[in-house]
Amino acid sequence: MQKTDYAGPRADYYKRKLDRHRRPERFAGWNSAAAAAAPLWSASRHMYGWTGLYFLWLLLLLTVESFLPAVLGLTADAQATPVLFVIGMIPAHVLFGLFGNAWYAAKLQKIQEHQAGERRLAPVFQWYGFSVPAALLTNVVLGLFILFPAVLISQWQFNPPLDHGVYVYMETDMPPQGALDVRGEPVFEKYEDGLNILYSGEAVGDQEITVELYYWDDFAWDLYDERSTSFFSDERVTMDLLDLEDPAVPAGEYEVHFYLDEELHDTVPFTVTPPAS
Repeated sequence: MQKTDYAGPRADYYKRKLDRHRRPERFAGWNSAAAAAAPLWSASRHMYGWTGLYFLWLLLLLTVESFLPAVLGLTADAQATPVLFVIGMIPAHVLFGLFGNAWYAAKLQKIQEHQAGERRLAPVFQWYGFSVPAALLTNVVLGLFILFPAVLISQWQFNPPLDHGVYVYMETDMPPQGALDVRGEPVFEKYEDGLNILYSGEAVGDQEITVELYYWDDFAWDLYDERSTSFFSDERVTMDLLDLEDPAVPAGEYEVHFYLDEELHDTVPFTVTPPAS
């Protein structure tokens, strides 16, 4: 038997393609079906290795797309886009179109040698011909196999480190860890909880920290609270700022002035809104 006799349906097509080329295992012409439906085509022809590589390529593209902003050191506003994913899929399908026939010629050669007793193949690679159920089942199984890591990767968000500065956050929340945690001017609801401030920067050392809290009373900024301490010396310092559960604390606009040894280091505005009805 000729090796193309193991091709099943469309054996004449593959015979013509392979006969036109002196070394068909390297190149045997363009295959439109392989280019259009790469994983379905390869699985239907029992080339499960190429189908698996296709799904691994999908997972790799999704990984690169998600982590590229971090690799490039972009800001927190950088968003993953499907452009890279689509661009990456085009060469994959072109590759299947260009070399699909050659891969299939190599597959048929192995089948022919196996049938002649010249080569031993694992049971999963002994199948030949054409099978729609094999195409569907293989793609479903491989799709489910990469589904969990694909979901985890797609949900990951690039969160660059905090810039040096001062940040206001809820006492019940974790201190901000990255730029995504501090986007926009902070707004808090009265009676929600206490507020803290986080200093992130160079080590405080033996410098004195002074925090001035101002409140806008419709005409000017009034000094609402002031405190100083020389207790902290680390690169990250957290301090109590304002108790929103205190009925005497007014809603409105506030501004924090953070000093190191009487030198203004940062100014942070925030808003306290009335409680929701």
